Amino acid sequence: MNLSDDQMNAVCGGGIAGWTPVERPTGRQELPAWVRDAHVDWMHGASNAPSVTLKVVGNVRSWESQTWVKEGSDCYIARHADGRAKVLYHGGAVTPAAAWRVFAGEKPFTYRWAVPERRQAGETWEDAAQREGAAHLASIQAPSPYPLHDPHSGKPLDRASCRVVVRAFNVTTQQSGFGGDGYALDMADGSRMLLRGPWHGGAPAGYVEVGLLDVTSPYYRPYPGQKPRPWYRRGGTVGYITEDLFLRIVSTYCAHVPVARVQHRYGTRIEPYRAEWEMPKAQIYDIEWKRAQQKEPAGEFWRVYWDGRERYCGSLRIPTHGFQDAVTDLPTALELL
Repeated sequence: MNLSDDQMNAVCGGGIAGWTPVERPTGRQELPAWVRDAHVDWMHGASNAPSVTLKVVGNVRSWESQTWVKEGSDCYIARHADGRAKVLYHGGAVTPAAAWRVFAGEKPFTYRWAVPERRQAGETWEDAAQREGAAHLASIQAPSPYPLHDPHSGKPLDRASCRVVVRAFNVTTQQSGFGGDGYALDMADGSRMLLRGPWHGGAPAGYVEVGLLDVTSPYYRPYPGQKPRPWYRRGGTVGYITEDLFLRIVSTYCAHVPVARVQHRYGTRIEPYRAEWEMPKAQIYDIEWKRAQQKEPAGEFWRVYWDGRERYCGSLRIPTHGFQDAVTDLPTALELL
């Protein structure tokens, strides 16, 4: 099942089989130049595990000479020497074929590589791709009173500069991940792979999924008149980094945050937890859920899952059965409205 960790948690339910603290490196850490800061979102009021967002410089999901390998039955991964990775999941069958795309000069003009639906009698896949691409190109270059613009930059384009490019690929079946979009990969063995509709999923073994906020992106800057927000509340995307790099980053920018290896029902995840909890968030959930089921008072960390509507993870009522004596941060009358 190709789902993120949070989605797998929703499907499989809470509860963990166990957890162990992870020793973090100490002292000054060598980090890639693109890392500038890190922030932990504790996801209070939700069942989601804590997540880490990195402040980065540039599009760290892209790098030169990016080559991919397939590992297992459905995992395609490209690794960088500094600890970054790109990961896509697709378990569909693979067949040799060809695809076409229209370029304007050296830049892609059409949104994706397109694989012909069928071949006519005697056609190769390359012939079919050339035929379909030429038909699309003709529609682009047909006389029109409206100017043609680059879909990426918005700048005017010369219709005559558009051309069809046909390439041979090992092509997967069409699936619905990422809206069915196609991802062209340069494989480490020199072949080309076209994943049609691959899926996002959880981090593969040895990696951690993190948020990425590129400070050079125009989306990072607030709109005129918009109320300023902390950098880690300005959107971003997600990526994968090795556990080693993750621990070095956390040790540098979140020095007082402990980390645990947590055995969830769907698999093992490495994640931060608050020192005052003395345990991962999922362990607190397990304890508090059992207390509620047994109609016992809530413990001192009940607010970890408090969503402000007298609900605990959207299902259990808190504080229906009261609180233990150690609890001092009782809900206010306003919170209980």
